[in-house]
Amino acid sequence: MTTNENNDNNNTETLEETTTVQQQPPSPTPSNSSSTSTTKKEKDSGSSNSSVVGGKSAKNVPSSTPAINIFSNDGSFLDRFKKMKAEEDEKKKQLEALERLLRIVLKTVENVRVNLRTKNRMLNALF
Repeated sequence: MTTNENNDNNNTETLEETTTVQQQPPSPTPSNSSSTSTTKKEKDSGSSNSSVVGGKSAKNVPSSTPAINIFSNDGSFLDRFKKMKAEEDEKKKQLEALERLLRIVLKTVENVRVNLRTKNRMLNALF
């Protein structure tokens, strides 16, 4: 191996360790200020399993908080379901009460109209 080839290999290793990615937010027009650097290995593999930030490589670090199982049965689902059912029943009762009240008001209005017509006819008959 020649000295130049050895230097190229060292440079490649150094580039792989210190590669950084800088991206600007997307803009409507292309910008020359955003730059993306990748290593030869990343280009050959097509994708990388690690993200590079500030010259340091972070490989799939597990989150510090445990995952929440939304399907666990702690009883809260049943409580929420019962509460929703109770609220729905209460709304139905209120709606039925309003409908009954509306029917009463409409009957009363109709009775008043009939009474007014009768009175008008009686008054017209007198004059």
